[in-house]
Amino acid sequence: MVMIEKLMTILDNLLIRRLIPSSEQKSDIPHGQGKIIEGKEGKSAVYKNTSGVFYELDPKCTHLGCLVDWNESKSRWTCDCHGSEFSPTGEVLKGPAKKPLKKIEDDTSDEEGSHILKIRGIHFVTHNVKEFYLEKPKGYVFTPGQATEVSINDPDWSKEKRPFTFTSLNEDLNLQFTIKGYPEHNGVTEKLHSLKPGDELIIREPWGTINYKGKGTFIAGGAGITPFIAIFRSLYKHNKLEGNSLIFSNKASKDVILEKELRHYFGRDATFILTDVDESPCPESYEVDYIDRKYLESKISDFSQNFYVCGPPKFVKDVKGYLSEMGVSSDSITFEK
Repeated sequence: MVMIEKLMTILDNLLIRRLIPSSEQKSDIPHGQGKIIEGKEGKSAVYKNTSGVFYELDPKCTHLGCLVDWNESKSRWTCDCHGSEFSPTGEVLKGPAKKPLKKIEDDTSDEEGSHILKIRGIHFVTHNVKEFYLEKPKGYVFTPGQATEVSINDPDWSKEKRPFTFTSLNEDLNLQFTIKGYPEHNGVTEKLHSLKPGDELIIREPWGTINYKGKGTFIAGGAGITPFIAIFRSLYKHNKLEGNSLIFSNKASKDVILEKELRHYFGRDATFILTDVDESPCPESYEVDYIDRKYLESKISDFSQNFYVCGPPKFVKDVKGYLSEMGVSSDSITFEK
């Protein structure tokens, strides 16, 4: 029985390699977009980055084998069966899937679309959040809210890719990432926080995460503020921030990222919430509360506006649930974990 299963796996892998779509079909894919394409013997998930490099993947979700599809609004592969999400190049962004989508071709296309960049500067934003400034590749273009896969240029870490959102603007001379370290995980962020200027990171092509759809309320939990930072900076720079508001929840005041900048942008349209009721003394500029349906109803009067939600998975799930219960259309909720 075991031998039969192994044989089936080998045959399956051989079949997947034959699903390469024709170059004519691939050429129809717009830059920065993905598409499910029918090959001679089946389907293939193909992504074409902004430089024209193709990534060809097995479209079977690595959770239970349902076929993924390209989500244009979020710029990623999504599985409608159980909600798994994958980056354009196949990395897991949201479970229950734990393994990336299988690549039909080898990894050379991935490396072709990557950039090895020196770190120009690093400094603390909070006790456990750092800003990383990197040299910017010529012709590298992204929009506020987009992210890229980042890894450390080290033999032991180069394949450990993690998605991080740009917190700089496209017109800035340097690329900037604002990254929270999680030493308890003993993983990529801890290693990142040990790096120094002169060390190198590998970045790939940008892809969409949270897209700004118009005026609304931004609801962030902890490091979930980072995908919003470039959006705020861009809107403020172009005098388009008015009419937006911010609700920002953190455990304690020491955890608040870029508080001075955010208060400057939003003024009275920003609410800062602390959930650690034992913090003493609690600054008067904060509320001590939890974001639940009752709290949102007390702060929001217009539920037809756009809502942008980002934070830990449970935070996002709960806030989305509260908004839905209050009649907010799912089309009006843009979210990221």
